[in-house]
Amino acid sequence: MPACCAVAPACLVRVVYGNFPIGDGPDGIRYGMTADELRAALGPPHEVLGSGSDERWVYWRDSFGDDYVGVYFDSEGRVRTTWVP
Repeated sequence: MPACCAVAPACLVRVVYGNFPIGDGPDGIRYGMTADELRAALGPPHEVLGSGSDERWVYWRDSFGDDYVGVYFDSEGRVRTTWVP
């Protein structure tokens, strides 16, 4: 039973959002990456906030969405900055 409790939340995130939480760090994120390159490195974002030049992607670091990494894109669609709460 304890193993199920540890694995089930991550699997649920995978089923709902298409990929697992990214874990401890934003290791796959580099400034200047295109959205396609970022998607190839980390999978689809768990959430997309805003639109157009204000679009931000959010990748969860844990299964509960309490810890995350946000990615801002510039006007050319490249990674401009990241934030971690």
